[in-house]
Amino acid sequence: MAKAGLLEELAQTPQERRAERLRAAGNPDELLIALGDEAEQLNVVEVARALRASELVTRLADEVGGAKARVRARRAQIQSLAYAGRFEEALAVAREALDIGQSHDEQIETARVRVASMHALGEMGRYDEAIAEGEAAYRVFAALGERELGARADINLGVIHQNRDEPQKALRHFQRAREALPPDAGQLPFFIENNTGEALWSLQDFSGAEAAFSRALQLAEKLDAPFAIALAEGNLADLAARRGLLHSALYHYERARRCFERDAAGSHLARLLAEEAEVLEQLGLFDEAVRRYDESLPRLEQFGQLAEQARALTGKGRCLSRMGRSADADVALSEAAHLYEELSQRRHAAHVLLIRAELALVGGRISEARSLVRSAGEALHERDLDRAILGVVAARIALAADDLETAAAELDAAEAALARVRLPAVRSEVLHSRAELLRRQRRLAEARDAALEAVSELERLRGALQAERCRTAFLSNYLSVYEDAVLLTLAAGGNRAEDAAFEMIEHARGRALLDLAVGALEREPQADSGADEGDAQLARRIREHQANLSALHNQAAEAALRARRDALADTLRLRILEEERSLDELERRVASARGPVGLYARAASADEARGSLAPNEALVEYFLARGELLAVVVRSGETRVFRELLRREDLLESTRRVRFQISRAMRPGTTRRSEARMLDDAQRELAALYGAIWRPLAAALEGVAHVTVAPHSCLHVVPFHALFDGRQYLCDRFEMAVTPSASLLARLRARDGASVGDEATAVVLGAADELAPSIDAEARAVGRLLGAQQTYIGDDATVANLERAAASADVIHLACHGHFDPSNPSQSGLRLADRWLTPRDIYRLRLNDSLVVLSGCDTGRVTVRAGDELIGLLRGFLASGAATVVCSLWPLHDEGGTLLMQTFYNELRAGDRRVAAAMRRAQQQVRDRRPHPAFWAPHIVLGRS
Repeated sequence: MAKAGLLEELAQTPQERRAERLRAAGNPDELLIALGDEAEQLNVVEVARALRASELVTRLADEVGGAKARVRARRAQIQSLAYAGRFEEALAVAREALDIGQSHDEQIETARVRVASMHALGEMGRYDEAIAEGEAAYRVFAALGERELGARADINLGVIHQNRDEPQKALRHFQRAREALPPDAGQLPFFIENNTGEALWSLQDFSGAEAAFSRALQLAEKLDAPFAIALAEGNLADLAARRGLLHSALYHYERARRCFERDAAGSHLARLLAEEAEVLEQLGLFDEAVRRYDESLPRLEQFGQLAEQARALTGKGRCLSRMGRSADADVALSEAAHLYEELSQRRHAAHVLLIRAELALVGGRISEARSLVRSAGEALHERDLDRAILGVVAARIALAADDLETAAAELDAAEAALARVRLPAVRSEVLHSRAELLRRQRRLAEARDAALEAVSELERLRGALQAERCRTAFLSNYLSVYEDAVLLTLAAGGNRAEDAAFEMIEHARGRALLDLAVGALEREPQADSGADEGDAQLARRIREHQANLSALHNQAAEAALRARRDALADTLRLRILEEERSLDELERRVASARGPVGLYARAASADEARGSLAPNEALVEYFLARGELLAVVVRSGETRVFRELLRREDLLESTRRVRFQISRAMRPGTTRRSEARMLDDAQRELAALYGAIWRPLAAALEGVAHVTVAPHSCLHVVPFHALFDGRQYLCDRFEMAVTPSASLLARLRARDGASVGDEATAVVLGAADELAPSIDAEARAVGRLLGAQQTYIGDDATVANLERAAASADVIHLACHGHFDPSNPSQSGLRLADRWLTPRDIYRLRLNDSLVVLSGCDTGRVTVRAGDELIGLLRGFLASGAATVVCSLWPLHDEGGTLLMQTFYNELRAGDRRVAAAMRRAQQQVRDRRPHPAFWAPHIVLGRS
């Protein structure tokens, strides 16, 4: 046995003196064999160290060692090279070792080399060769009575059979190895448990697999072996992903990834990135998933990992198909099918056929889809998960062909399979298809119940996700389930059907914003730089990207402000997008490392929504479901639903026409005379939209004085207060406000609001420039009206001063340029004296139920993402603690904007201090001077109001 520290001492010794130092320490052959053992054990600690150590021992063995020592050293090197993904080099070293061992009749060492070579052969898909080497080695060990060495051969044989999709054979080898090992067998029990987990997982014994992986993790932690810990974490991640437990998957992936990134385990990191891409795909983060697949595939090809390469290509093809990129998907799937054929992995090849069947179904090629499913079904009947997925695809195809009998049979088979495995995401798909089948059969109550159960499965998964982007994307991936639940609830009727539909709508809109606003999600996850090395590295990278983004945002916003459209502006845009992607990923990783939380803001019930309203108040909530616009009117005593107001395409056209009339009046050179002509055109379009989406609700709003509107989709760009009934605008009949959702409104109203009265603490910032010199005058006037404790004008209107003052302010008024970029709303901002205030900056503010007034252009514009998530400046202010935000839907006219703000604050301080009431009176006064809505109607009151 080598003395402690000898290997490290030799590494520090100049190469020309190492042999002398080894001889001085004792018998060189004995020491070299012990050093080879030590180098091999480093593989479960850090592969890079193991590589350096095994190369050192091999050189020394060639210089001063005998045959046995030379073979032993190379065996350690084979293992290290294989773990590093350098498979061809590993096999070359194996051939050298076999030549040395056979020429000197070293039977045991030669057999152990054969076992060591199996890792590289298996990773390269050369399964028959690997099995032949393992069985030859096992025969030698059995003949010589070497039970522990036979166990090592069995472990490797089990792994190869597992890779060949022969898990039962694999388990028999692992069990034989387990029985042959002595109680204290070092690292071997870890490998048995880890690989047993993989075999049980293939058999879809998920509970058994999780137990085995957890035992492996405990053994690795007991050994204090980071690399082994990462292997177990990676397997727990992949298992969780396959079961649809995406929160657990992301948590374990992040823990494994940190180890592999520190180490030289390139092949394992490549595999891990591809597996993580599957989770991103399930979350609906398709662009990010494809980037991750593209990052991993060249590495997998480089390392010769054919099975993992085929799996990644399958995932990429599935992802591309969901993005509508059928041609690209077909290329990836063809490559995957070829590799699976080469590897003789029939079951995995069948899953490729299922994806092709779904592509054919989307393309309307039902006969082709059915044929593909039949071919896939021959290989997918043995395992429950496979059968469930097959059933879902087959049922969808049958439903498309209106073959209800076949659809029912396939769904019955899928449900029977899922009764034996717990897979919420797959079960939700089965239930969703079942709801459609029952709807076709006119069994509406049963269809509704199935759809609601499908939503329940998804809600459990969503609530455990940590990162904002993950929750948003996950919901967007399953929106059709929520939409169908709404429509089926209404179609089934019954007691409280309209309340139940309203509540389901609330589950389908603005959920991530609601989570942010009530504190169920971190606004901007930050790594702890004082924690472990992984956290510290992420923290450094996050700070670097934040600094880069700040500089790029300033440059891009300045270019946009001056209407620059050149190569520099395009370059800035692309660089910002890349920085945003990198920062989004880092923040998701930080959030994932904290594990599942199971915390989310509960959507408001109908009773809670009614309870938040005064007797003379109503909430009007719009929702698009399967292309149909419907509206829900909620009052203190009732809920009413109005259906089929417009189809999606007609709604888009109507809102486009309204926006055109607004922008037309704002064009340079517009005169008062032409403005008067344009007013008729604007009123005509506003009246048309009023007739489609508001007039049907009029009777339900009798006796109402205040209306809060929850728009949906493209309605977020509509100035509801300016809808025209032919005689008057809606703001002449109602005080009006908007809210992203009824749930957020109820939560905001349940909190103690900041004061806007005489005792209110006010902060005013005004950042004028050559393009808008009147901003300073507006800020001073507002500061006087509010009696502002802190007014920052000119060079003092900085981001730092805002951050310091915001936390204690009841009212925050920002008079400055606003910039909105619809293609990349994170590039939007407010121009203060020192730099642009971006959405990320706003997330970091700490507001205290404040009234925030944004007196600038486009400050209320948003990009509406799936799930009706509003991305823009106002999202940041609501997430940071604002109770009410006054903002603009389009650019402001200087004269009208300044007058409106002064009148608004006069009314707010002199009247009953209702923000919506003050805004209504201010808009009416500006309208007396400038009748076109472009000048008096840009502002909305959003939030508590």
